[in-house]
Amino acid sequence: METILVNIGISVLTGLIFICAGLALIYRPPKEINGAYGYRTKRSMKNSFLWKKGNSYSGKLLIINGILMGVLGSILACIITKFEYAMFTIIGLMFVLIFFLIARVEKKLKSLDK
Repeated sequence: METILVNIGISVLTGLIFICAGLALIYRPPKEINGAYGYRTKRSMKNSFLWKKGNSYSGKLLIINGILMGVLGSILACIITKFEYAMFTIIGLMFVLIFFLIARVEKKLKSLDK
C-alpha cells in the first residue's frame, strides 16, 4: 500500500511541476528569445512571432499534460502495484507526454512559419 501511495505522489508531483511550468510560460513568458527559459527549438527561436506562439501553445499543453500525468499516473500506480514496474511506467508516461507536446508544438509552429 505504501508503494502505491509513493507512486501516486510521484505522479501528482510530476503533474504539478508540468502545470507550474505551463502557467509560467503563459503568465510570465520570456520576453526575448533566449537560450535559458522558454520553449527552445530551432524553429521556435527563428523569429519573435514563432517564439511567442511556441511558448504560449506549449504552456497550454503543459497544463493539459500535467493534469493527464497526475490522473493517468495515479491510475497506473493503483493498477501496477510493484514499485519498480510502476515507476518505469510512470517515467514512460512522462516521456510520451513530453514527446507528444514537442510534436504538437512543432507541427503548430511549422504551420505558422509559411
